[in-house]
Amino acid sequence: MKRLFSRYPTEWVLVGLFALLFIVVSALSPSFLTAGNLFQLARQMVELAIITCGMSVVIITGGIDLSIGAQVGLVAVTMAVLVAHGWPLPAAMLAGLLVAVAAGLINGALVGVLGVPSLVATLGTSLAYGGAATVMSDGRAVSSFPTSYFVFGQSFVGPVPAQVFLMIAIVIITAYLLTSTRWGRHVYLIGANPVAARFAGIRTARTLMATYVFAALLAYVVAVVLSSRTATARVDLGDAYVLSAISAVVFGGISIAGGRGNVVGAILGVAVFTVIQNGLGLANVSVFIQTVVIGSILIIVLTGREIAKRVRTSRRKTAPVFGAITTSKERQA
Repeated sequence: MKRLFSRYPTEWVLVGLFALLFIVVSALSPSFLTAGNLFQLARQMVELAIITCGMSVVIITGGIDLSIGAQVGLVAVTMAVLVAHGWPLPAAMLAGLLVAVAAGLINGALVGVLGVPSLVATLGTSLAYGGAATVMSDGRAVSSFPTSYFVFGQSFVGPVPAQVFLMIAIVIITAYLLTSTRWGRHVYLIGANPVAARFAGIRTARTLMATYVFAALLAYVVAVVLSSRTATARVDLGDAYVLSAISAVVFGGISIAGGRGNVVGAILGVAVFTVIQNGLGLANVSVFIQTVVIGSILIIVLTGREIAKRVRTSRRKTAPVFGAITTSKERQA
């Protein structure tokens, strides 16, 4: 158990924080622990957790994808507009998938092939994708989906929303790809030391392109689930998830510089944020205060993590000095 804790300290701290918040929120709102609300809690996690998986992979490479929210809106609007123009639903969904792949390839080419900094590249493509969606929809919400489409966002397996199982499957697949495949090892190495990765023979451009396409595919999944659940498509459908996903990734222990962390920690970050929002919402706490609470917890955890890191570094630097002094005294004796 001690070895497991030392290997995953961040994850265990987040589990403890999640348990503490769960208890506090349960005390604040008696309706929090009802079966209906717990299923709703899981459902609230779905879209953010899926986007966080894609953002985690990108950030582990040392990059960032600010366009992922715009991709959600672009894919949803593309499907809705095509259906409104008489396209069969399967053909419209396939077109949306191709749009997502194209968006991922563009991001990957800018970052991996041309070497444009990911912050600048994805900020630019975010504006481009959002602009394209605005032109297609005339800046309005499009509600042209048939009722058969709503199965993707409104169906249940027993009392459990079906999207929860989709979320779990995507988290498991992402964790497997990062920890048990060659591509995952390359992703970590590129994030830790891109120069060493190139000297090791890793095709960094190809790996980065695959990374951004992977994030785009998850944006496609979110676009389908969200537009199905809300029965509409809007340009800003995914905008609210971008900063939340980045916050969850950093909160979950993934280094913004790349090369460290895992997706499990990021999903625990999503769980913590969702519990706070759900519980405080049930307690009729203002949305603005919820934001303050989440921001405060984020600052406290990150500050504590940085202090602990500096303490460990200081101990490592001090240990050899004491060792040398001891050895010197022993020699004199």
